[in-house]
Amino acid sequence: MPYEFRTTVYPSLTAADLWQIAEEIKPAQKYFLQEFSPIKNLDASFSQLRGLSKAELTELCLQMKPFFEICQAR
Repeated sequence: MPYEFRTTVYPSLTAADLWQIAEEIKPAQKYFLQEFSPIKNLDASFSQLRGLSKAELTELCLQMKPFFEICQAR
């Protein structure tokens, strides 16, 4: 059965946190790192937060690629 894992990279998550998640789910078929969007959140204070850029997420995916069939930034 096809499946995928996704992590929305909230600003307080560190690269170390993401590596720990990768260790927990490897060898998964698909893993996607999603950009945090500060728009349309239940907590208005989130609108001031900025997460990792898509380029930074893409770089992490390149490093994590050996653990997964597919690892991409969204």
